[in-house]
Amino acid sequence: MLLFKWTFLFLICYISSYIGFQKSKTYDYRVNNLKKFQSALNMLKSKIEFTHEPIKSIFDDISMTIYSSSENIFKNTIIDNNFYNNWCKSIDKSNESFNDEDKEIIKAFGKQLRKNRYKRTT
Repeated sequence: MLLFKWTFLFLICYISSYIGFQKSKTYDYRVNNLKKFQSALNMLKSKIEFTHEPIKSIFDDISMTIYSSSENIFKNTIIDNNFYNNWCKSIDKSNESFNDEDKEIIKAFGKQLRKNRYKRTT
């Protein structure tokens, strides 16, 4: 009976620790992805200010420099000229571990970027 109690206690501790570590990985991935996205935004800001390249070219550079996978938000956005819709679609289907609040903030940034992009060219 005592062996059963200790075994059961050990299993409870092991399973709860395993679940805790798995849950913490999602937050770790989120932090890493937000840092990567912040680096991409810093690169975007620098290129807009100093090189005056088109957005399509800047997004292509960001997707090759910052992101190692071929599928990322910046690569999926430059498919055609419908910038904001592609931006929102690529955020929704991205495999990044952003939560819903992060996605809404990033979509709002894309909307603001679109507005400023059109102001600048006119």
